[in-house]
Amino acid sequence: MNNTAHTIKLQDGTLFNFRRRVKKHVSTLMHAFGEVKDGRKDRGKRHSLGGILLIIFFGMISGQTNVKGCWKVATAVPF
Repeated sequence: MNNTAHTIKLQDGTLFNFRRRVKKHVSTLMHAFGEVKDGRKDRGKRHSLGGILLIIFFGMISGQTNVKGCWKVATAVPF
């Protein structure tokens, strides 16, 4: 089976194409995640909380169970 970099296999065995199904909704997700109150101190903010939550969300729907796995999914998907 030839999977491109933007297609992942979910835990139930189905394929999920990020580019086709998620790209058009990223701005909506970023808006929703941007409304979450950020409790971090200014000193520790290198990335927006909405962006971090988006990466974790994509990782979780692809079956990852830790932050490192979510980061690997985020770096493998070319947007």
